[in-house]
Amino acid sequence: MAGMNWRTAALLLVLAVQGGLGAWYVVAKPLMHAPDENEHFIYVMLVHEKRTLPEMWRPDAEGIGQGHQPPLYYAVLALVHAAVGPTIAPGADAHRAVDDAYRVFRLATLVLFGMSTVILAFALATRLAPDDVPLAFLTASFVAFLPMFLHLSTSIANGMAANALCAAVLLVTVACLQASGPIGWRRAGLLGLLLGLAPLAKVTAAPVVAVCGLAMLPIVWRAQRRGLSLALFALPTIVLVGGWCVRNAVIYGDPLAYGGFQESFRGFSGDFEKGVALKHLPTLWASFVGVFDNHSIPPGLYPSWVYLATAIATGAALLAGATLGRRRPRVAGRTTLLFVAALVATAAFFVVSSLSLAHFQTRYLFVVLPVIAFYVARGALAPFRGTGRAVAAVCFTLVPIVLVVWGGWLL
Repeated sequence: MAGMNWRTAALLLVLAVQGGLGAWYVVAKPLMHAPDENEHFIYVMLVHEKRTLPEMWRPDAEGIGQGHQPPLYYAVLALVHAAVGPTIAPGADAHRAVDDAYRVFRLATLVLFGMSTVILAFALATRLAPDDVPLAFLTASFVAFLPMFLHLSTSIANGMAANALCAAVLLVTVACLQASGPIGWRRAGLLGLLLGLAPLAKVTAAPVVAVCGLAMLPIVWRAQRRGLSLALFALPTIVLVGGWCVRNAVIYGDPLAYGGFQESFRGFSGDFEKGVALKHLPTLWASFVGVFDNHSIPPGLYPSWVYLATAIATGAALLAGATLGRRRPRVAGRTTLLFVAALVATAAFFVVSSLSLAHFQTRYLFVVLPVIAFYVARGALAPFRGTGRAVAAVCFTLVPIVLVVWGGWLL
């Protein structure tokens, strides 16, 4: 019971600090100060007002810049706006209403997707190391207080929904891999629903969905009530993702709307060329730690030495987590393979999309951020034992918090 109380208190502490810092960012950040934030806002309002999905802008058709994005995140925020959002009508108060709506959407993103990702990261670390509260605390802290993650959590950003759903997919998949016997149809159905919803948030979820889906196929095949389990596992993805692909094929002639997006990108960016993202290669780490401008490219928020120091420290901890920390805790072989496959697939997806769409931004790796945070936290805590381990976890947590406060002060 005492261990459970400490675990609950640790999670609540992380969430309380994240909520406080997040509320500050929601208010302090200028509007449209995140990647494509205004386009995401317009998408939400169109869904709310017209009760239909917008199309993407193309040289030969009207639309919006983010119209190629899947609809789940925007539908959720449209429901939030219908419930608690301000009324936006022509008049003297219209600008204030728009500002208020922006901040409502930012706060909803923080609570629904940012904080849920932290909870799921904590739960994932707890499942992998049930008796190691400091490890779960530090894993959740590294997710919550990574400056770029908090920046996006307090912005209108559909990638946050994909991050949360991928964290849930990873957690349920690990639980199934660790099960001592055949899983039930309810768990197969839950995972199937998550696998179907994640790509409807953002296509960056695809690598995690593919890896976890393939890893689960033999487990679902051996599940109780095999036919029902297989149906509940596969049908959500077939119906939800398949429906979205059919819609894109009808409108754009492309199930993924990929070609149409490239055309729209050329229309918005006169200097577009294949591989132009390579010029942003030096900012690779900066876009992971935190670059708080509209497109997450130079100039960075912090001095260059901050990015260098955090890169060295993170790399050392990650290496230790993958080698020296293997004894604490020992992760089951299948779980390790799952994590490695998810990391490799996500990195490969990131590289391919970056080279073709001029988006060399490592925030797209946040779909596997709980896994990265777990290994970094495990490596950072590897030299410590007993009470020193808890003290070290708190001290390490202060580092990203300082960066978050520093970033908020500079905004």
